[in-house]
Amino acid sequence: MSSKSDKKKSLVPRLRFPEFREAGAWEVKKLGAVLTFQTGFPFSSKYFNEIGDGLRLIRNADLKSSDRMIFYSGPYEQTFIVNNGDILVGMDGDFSPSIWGHGKALLNQRVGRVSAKDGSSLTFLHFSVSVALKLIGNYSPLSA
Repeated sequence: MSSKSDKKKSLVPRLRFPEFREAGAWEVKKLGAVLTFQTGFPFSSKYFNEIGDGLRLIRNADLKSSDRMIFYSGPYEQTFIVNNGDILVGMDGDFSPSIWGHGKALLNQRVGRVSAKDGSSLTFLHFSVSVALKLIGNYSPLSA
């Protein structure tokens, strides 16, 4: 006779798309096992401009609006380049992740990037991170 603790509840959805019917149970993983998080760089303001010289800087405000674009014409490391489809999270105020879609740009301080490890689905990660950050926000003293 086996106890309830010996049996793990199978994580197989009742309804599945045909191509996933034989895929077996889902494997539970912590977010840190399937994603990496990179924080932006504090670029020097002496290279900032509004005339379009250099690459656009992604500031926290740019995740919700493109009213005022700031560009950076100084030196930078390739690791801070953001491309369309990257998942970005503002690190001040609203922590809702968004998918960047405004072309090649630079990851500025107070903005973070979520990247997939080992071929994990970016769409699934975007959803998972959104849910996790919403739950955290619900417990924040600022959300009361």
